[in-house]
Amino acid sequence: MDYLDPPRAVTCWFTLDHTHRDAGTLEYIPGSHKWPLAPIPEDFHAPDDHRGQMRYAAEAAGISAPEPRFIEVPAGSCVIHAGEIWHGSAQNETDDRMRRSIGVHMVPQHATFSDRPGGYVYRRYQLTDDPQLNESFFPVLWRRDGDPTGWIERYCATGQRRSPTQEAA
Repeated sequence: MDYLDPPRAVTCWFTLDHTHRDAGTLEYIPGSHKWPLAPIPEDFHAPDDHRGQMRYAAEAAGISAPEPRFIEVPAGSCVIHAGEIWHGSAQNETDDRMRRSIGVHMVPQHATFSDRPGGYVYRRYQLTDDPQLNESFFPVLWRRDGDPTGWIERYCATGQRRSPTQEAA
């Protein structure tokens, strides 16, 4: 999450299908969360070589030939990882297995968009000349002081994102 300040995230990865190494499951490099921050490449979601950026970052950290760990779990599993750990997945090489999943990213409430380039997927939600993560796209789930913003409670109670006062404006 190098496009955020601070560049921190926790991801909950929910599997909708059984995951298999040959079907392009999620893979991690243990210890990579300690490596220096590396920029997210523009082809992050469809690279020709899904481990290319990892090898570049490993070399910069003085690590040679890191071995990935493959996450093979049943459908309905939830895997949680720090966004700073290198993770990726190869193409699905099978004809008979799906690899559907849902990833939910959680970032600190005080996070803002950085001046660093990248993050084309999430930057589409950045308002012009505004580094703030707009709650319409990045809802606040929890606050240390326990004071909710009201957005989630209102949405759950009414199905509306905006308050009646905002609707009238």
